[in-house]
Amino acid sequence: MATVSRAAGATGPEGELAVGMMDKAKDALNSDKGEQVSDKGLDKAGQIADQKTGGTHDAQIDKGRDLADGKLGTE
Repeated sequence: MATVSRAAGATGPEGELAVGMMDKAKDALNSDKGEQVSDKGLDKAGQIADQKTGGTHDAQIDKGRDLADGKLGTE
C-alpha cells in the first residue's frame, strides 16, 4: 500500500486545521498579553545567554533580543 502525502498548504481537514492554528498563534502573539509573554521569554533567554558567556557578548545578545522582539512582538 502506497502512502499519500500532502504538500504544504494542501486543502483538506489537516491543512485547514494547521492554518487555523497558525492564525490563532499569530493573533495571540499580536495581543498585549502575547507581547508581555514574548518579552518575558526573550528577557529570560538573554539572561541565560549572558550567564553562559560570562557577560562577554552583552551587546550582541541585547541586539539579538531586540531583533527577535521586533519580529515577534507588537512594539
